Order: sequence, then C-alpha cells, then structure tokens
Amino acid sequence: MKNRILGALRDLWWLLLIFLAGTAGVGFFIGAVFAIIVALAIVGTFGYFAWVRYDDTGQERSDIG
Repeated sequence: MKNRILGALRDLWWLLLIFLAGTAGVGFFIGAVFAIIVALAIVGTFGYFAWVRYDDTGQERSDIG
C-alpha cells in the first residue's frame, strides 16, 4: 500500500496540496471540526484512488484506461 500511495503522490501532489489548502481556508472561516472532517474525507478518497489506480510497485495500472 505504501508504494501505491507514493505513486499517487508522485503524480498528484499538487492536487492534494490544493485541496488541503482549500480545506484549511474553509476551516479558518467556518470551523476547525468541519475542516478536520473534510480533510479526512479528502485523504481517505486519495488513499482509495491510490489503491485502485496504482499497482503494488507504485506504477499506474495498465488495465485501467
């Protein structure tokens, strides 16, 4: 699982950074509890995407197209 997440981070680090920065901004204006819940949802979705999209070596799966 570690290689899958590292492969996804290699390709999508900028997108994850934008989402987490937006969550921090929303959390600053709305509330910390809301920001924590949204951040956990974003990180969980990213983990699931990494598990489905990348193989055990961290390379993009060729059977998904």
